[in-house]
Parts: sequence; C-alpha cells; structure tokens
Amino acid sequence: MLQLEKLKCRLKAEFELAETEEQCLQEYRTEMELLQQEKMAHVEELRLIHADINLVGGIKWNNYTLLHCNSYVCVRAHPVCKIFTYSVFLCADDYNNK
Repeated sequence: MLQLEKLKCRLKAEFELAETEEQCLQEYRTEMELLQQEKMAHVEELRLIHADINLVGGIKWNNYTLLHCNSYVCVRAHPVCKIFTYSVFLCADDYNNK
C-alpha cells in the first residue's frame, strides 16, 4: 500500500510537471507569434523606407536631368535671343529715326 501511495504521488508530480511544461510551451508559442508579427511589421516598414529612398533618388535624378536639359536649351537659345534683341533694337532705331 505504501508503494502504491508513493507511485500515486510520483504520478501526480509528473502530471503537474507536464501541465506546467505545457503552459510554458503555450506561452512560448504565443510569444513567438507576437515576435513574428512584430518582425513582419518591421520588414514592411523597412520596405516602405526603401521605396521612399528610391522615389527620392528618382526625383533627384529627374531634377538633375531637367536642369541639365534646361541649361542646354538656354545655351542653344542664347545666340538666337541675342540676334532677336539686336533686331528689335534695329527696328526701334528705324522707327525712332522716321
């Protein structure tokens, strides 16, 4: 009878230990799920930051290209404008002399 009582106590202790381990495992799984969700939120945030950086880089490149093109147009248009201005002055001079 004494051995049966010892066996009963040992089984009860093993059962309680198993329940405690199951609770710890459930807490662990819950924590891992929350950490995975947080990780995915950070990954998405980094993806958005990377997209913003690429967008700003594209805008910067487009502005540089536009500025370069505008400079080219100005350089090409300057002689024409000088000729036109000279023609306007000649016409004004002719008009004033009449």
